[in-house]
Amino acid sequence: MPITPSHELRASLERHNKAFETLLQLIPAKYYLPQEQEDDNIGTKYQKNKKKQVAPKQAFKEATKKARRDKLDPANNKSILEIQREAAGLQDSASSNAKQKGKHKATEDEDSDDPDVEMADLSDAPRDSSTTPQAMPSYESISTVRAKLHARIDSLKKERGAPTGEPGSRDELLEEQRRKRGLLREKRRQATRERKRNEEAGKQKKSNTQERDKVPDPVTGGSSSGATNVTFSAIASSGGPAKAKKYATVADPRAALSQLNSRNEKLASLPTEKREAIEERSRWEKAEIRAEGGKVHDDPARLKKAAKRKEKEKSKSKLEWDKRKEVLAANMAAKQKKRSDNIAQRNERRNDARKGIKPKTGKARPGFEGKRTFGSKKGSESPGASPNGLHRDMLIMRYIASLRPADAATLQIVPAATWTAGSAFQSINCYSSTNLVEWKYVGALLTLQSSGDLGPSRVVERPKVKVSFEGSPSIDSQTTRQYVLYMHIDSSNYGEAKVGVATGSSVCGSYTYRGSFRPLGYESRDMGLYKDTDGTAYLLTEDRANGLRIDKLSADYLSVVSNVYTWAEKYESPAVIKSSAGVYFMFASQLTGWNTNDNMYSTSTSLSGPWSSWKTFAPAGSRTWDSQTTFVLPIGNNFIYMGDRWFSNNLMRSTYVWLPLTISGTTASMPTNYVNWVVDVNTGAMGPGPGENWYEAESASLRCSGTSAVGYIGGSGNGVLTFNNVATNAATRTTLRIKHLNGDTAQRYGTITVNGVAQTVAFLPTTDGQTPGSSVVHVNLNSGSSNTVSIAGYNGGYAADVDRLMVSR
Repeated sequence: MPITPSHELRASLERHNKAFETLLQLIPAKYYLPQEQEDDNIGTKYQKNKKKQVAPKQAFKEATKKARRDKLDPANNKSILEIQREAAGLQDSASSNAKQKGKHKATEDEDSDDPDVEMADLSDAPRDSSTTPQAMPSYESISTVRAKLHARIDSLKKERGAPTGEPGSRDELLEEQRRKRGLLREKRRQATRERKRNEEAGKQKKSNTQERDKVPDPVTGGSSSGATNVTFSAIASSGGPAKAKKYATVADPRAALSQLNSRNEKLASLPTEKREAIEERSRWEKAEIRAEGGKVHDDPARLKKAAKRKEKEKSKSKLEWDKRKEVLAANMAAKQKKRSDNIAQRNERRNDARKGIKPKTGKARPGFEGKRTFGSKKGSESPGASPNGLHRDMLIMRYIASLRPADAATLQIVPAATWTAGSAFQSINCYSSTNLVEWKYVGALLTLQSSGDLGPSRVVERPKVKVSFEGSPSIDSQTTRQYVLYMHIDSSNYGEAKVGVATGSSVCGSYTYRGSFRPLGYESRDMGLYKDTDGTAYLLTEDRANGLRIDKLSADYLSVVSNVYTWAEKYESPAVIKSSAGVYFMFASQLTGWNTNDNMYSTSTSLSGPWSSWKTFAPAGSRTWDSQTTFVLPIGNNFIYMGDRWFSNNLMRSTYVWLPLTISGTTASMPTNYVNWVVDVNTGAMGPGPGENWYEAESASLRCSGTSAVGYIGGSGNGVLTFNNVATNAATRTTLRIKHLNGDTAQRYGTITVNGVAQTVAFLPTTDGQTPGSSVVHVNLNSGSSNTVSIAGYNGGYAADVDRLMVSR
């Protein structure tokens, strides 16, 4: 191995030393060297706020300013090498001064105010031979410190009398704990005995004080009148407990009164002298008992008042208990209903999963303003329509309950009770129509009252009016000639299950509410009415505990007189018709809560039975085209099925599904779910509706301030959506459908203008942001393509987002 020359090694070491010194110069001295303080000024962690000297305020400010200036002074930011050299220079100067003046060299701690001069010289400057290195302080080992700690702990234990030394075995420790607990228990016992002794002493002292107050010392000297003061401490009695027991009565006031009357009757049967002697002795004995603090219940008037008060308390308690039981029963019924609904939902999801039907996903976006397209479901339809193109989503149709002709030219309808966002009752309204397509609001039959069955937070459903129309559930009373309205009355938790009755002088006039009851004592929820050809009326009622029932009404139709037939099976939402062949059909829904199911029907030649087994009338698995039976309307020799399509999370969105129902012999069928269809109300003929031309909203012209989004129709920008050149072959009054999205929980309104004629349209809330709903208007169109349709807001509000316009061809 070659040997490196010494001059090369020296040069290499000097280069490394220079680089190292350069690095040291970059480190501020305050981060490298410890700053020493006077011992008196060093505070421990337990003396953070302790100050031996408090500087004046002005001095404190000046010191703060000086510290800031010094911090910014470049001369104070010295490197470690500079401080080392200064320290070395001071040491040389101090050594030379000591030799010249003959003075003793002072220690660094006494003479130097600069802590940096205490640092050892690390540079290459020559050292003074008189300077000796300072020895590092020695520290005790950990074992020594631990021994001192144990010694201190033992001394503290001795001071308080605790055992010292290392802990013994587990048994010794447990024994020591038991001994301590025993000492603690004994100490508590002694404290308890001492407290009892003090209490007894206090009671004795108090008793002595009271006796001294009762029997004062004799008054010395005479009074001015010469009388002697005499004081009696108590009345001596010879009766004692025996006399009190003799006149004791039972605690119950009514029984005590009976006991007192019995004693008085026995006393009245005795001879006069003996009776008077007993009464005199009784008065003295009772007085002695009362003087000793006892009680004698011998006042008949007070006993009667006490008995009456007791009866009131019992009656009040019984009412409270009965109310509690009713609430409990209602809560149990509501929970059972919820459980049944949940089970039905799970079963429905399982069935859908088997059929490959995926659950709906996604969350509606409130309002949907600005959404231009509506996803892949733009062309999808939700069939199920009312006649002549009147779509299921039409707002005004959602309240329909039953139809009947008021005269040859007008059909009138009594709707189900209206709702807002929940199920609470608002009103029962009446509408009229001449063609089953266009409807006019007539008035309210019953409105919300301050309390009672029609009060706030009450449930009023499925109203039916009695009118003289064969087969209708609305029946005109033949005896009183007044119209009788039946309805389902219930509490918010559906625990009452009753029917309500009201009467009026006209079909769509004001009705007087007469009250509610349970028919024949049985529950009644979903209900209907039917009047047979002989004029007899029947109540169709769901008794969940016992089954579906047919009950006969009285001659005035105001009460139920007897049961005609009861199905053992559990069904709800009943409706009865009679075919031209004399066959009765009972339509009903299975119990699946708010969820739809395959509705069933049964047939018979007599309302009293026997009835056939239940069968479906819509295709299996269609869930009756996603609806629930509410009524079947005869039109000529044909029938219209009317079903509810419920939205339980927002009942005001609920709509109706009207479809043609075919009756043949003992068979009922509803095979087709029409998007639209037509009916002739004079002949009862029914058939599919005409085709439609579609006009997309994206292709229409939009006039709107500040935005081009199709959703901003109306509002502050006063947006107007216009469809030009709308074509149709119908030069007559026809139906327009508007596909829309409304993410609100309530309906929105808009103004639609067709060929210069304006009318208001309502847009119901839609399911989500992908599935449009339909609103319907009836307008006069010109044959050809010269029609113009525009949609604007209503009263400054926004209309719904518009997807497309659908016009009959």
